[in-house]
Amino acid sequence: MNDDPFASEEHGPQFDSPKHPGPIFRYLIFSQQRSGSTWLSRRLINLGLFGVPAEYLNPLVSIRFAQRINCPTDVRDDVVSMKFYTYLSAVEDVRTSSTGRFGIKVQPNQILPLFKDDLEAVAAFLKGYHALIVLICRDKLRQAVSGAMADLTGHWRSDGKEPDLSGVPWLPLMSDTATKLARYITEDQQMASVCQASRRPALYLTYEQMVADPDGTLERVVRVLGYTGLMSAIPNTNAIKVPEPRPGHANAEVRRHFLRYIEGNSAS
Repeated sequence: MNDDPFASEEHGPQFDSPKHPGPIFRYLIFSQQRSGSTWLSRRLINLGLFGVPAEYLNPLVSIRFAQRINCPTDVRDDVVSMKFYTYLSAVEDVRTSSTGRFGIKVQPNQILPLFKDDLEAVAAFLKGYHALIVLICRDKLRQAVSGAMADLTGHWRSDGKEPDLSGVPWLPLMSDTATKLARYITEDQQMASVCQASRRPALYLTYEQMVADPDGTLERVVRVLGYTGLMSAIPNTNAIKVPEPRPGHANAEVRRHFLRYIEGNSAS
């Protein structure tokens, strides 16, 4: 069964907060698929001071989330059909922390269609945030393999277990890996371009940095978000489960098949 993004805990009413006058600090986690954004956003949620950064612009989430918080929507099933900034304001009303911080997590494939692939318009949108956290992967092939496996198995959530590739056809897996590899490289360039054009303070992080130094990475993020106190002074609420990285054996196997495949050898 495919993972339903709306079923993720962060979209539930247990994380709604009383209505505040409005956030005094807005931040955006600008991330690619399979770059560790769920790990980061959930650790921030558990700290309790930085709002509930989630994929509110994911078209598989936005309409149902809008309906849950009683934000008027159109009949068409996508965020484009809504009054975009009315929706974002409604989200801020229920997802701003008591410290006045609001966070949102956005992927290039979610935000670009909203602005008809106009990079200047995306950059203008980013100017509405006080800080950007930009997440990418250095190992693009690992990322592409991970994305292709998730697409073909329907299992996007990292739970520390290897994906079940039994019954997954190899040729479509090879093709989708190649497609995602090209896409992620292009997204890297687009993200760098719009972030630079936005002229907003940005912290660039890689998946590999987060894996190597998770606590150090988290501290760098909260400093960008304006926290100046001791990390030990922040209570960790454990309100939401933080994903565990997979062992990587399946990724390594598919990677070997892909390299043989593009070299002209059989992938089966």
